[in-house]
Amino acid sequence: MLVTNLQSSRTVMMNKDRPSLMQRKFMQFFAEQDASEGHTSSQCLADPSHSYWTPEPFQKQYCFFYGTLMDPPALARMLQLSEPPTMRPAKVIGYHIKLWGPYPALLVGPPLHPVDGLAYEVQSQEQLDRLSAYETSKYRIKACIIKLPSENGDEEERVRGIVFIWNGESEELREGNFTLE
Repeated sequence: MLVTNLQSSRTVMMNKDRPSLMQRKFMQFFAEQDASEGHTSSQCLADPSHSYWTPEPFQKQYCFFYGTLMDPPALARMLQLSEPPTMRPAKVIGYHIKLWGPYPALLVGPPLHPVDGLAYEVQSQEQLDRLSAYETSKYRIKACIIKLPSENGDEEERVRGIVFIWNGESEELREGNFTLE
């Protein structure tokens, strides 16, 4: 009986310091998924209740816009900027657009299909939080490669960035084109 109690005490002590086997399998699965999309595990498995979670500091990054936020005054109002932001013509490859009511929704595929838009370099975590709140839970952030035309027009610059893609039900979408007008 004493041996059994000692063994169960050791097991409990070990489990306090280490995630369960099931948690480790989930962590490994999501870390592999995130790595394939350019994320780190702390970005998508952000659970501050575990001692192994370390938030990453904010880094400036381009965000690709393909809808209403392509309008600089609208983006300035939403981000609470004193003047319209500098935005660059941009495109992402391997996506297409459908409509959610009057709003565009970006979806993955077909592989070589381009979507034109504008890119803005997000300056702070506060700006990123404002963008996320504006986009609602119907959209989620996805890492992407953004193509920006070079200053001299010869070659495109490719930068790692983010985009908000559709996170709702596919039945909510319809075919159509979006224009800023």
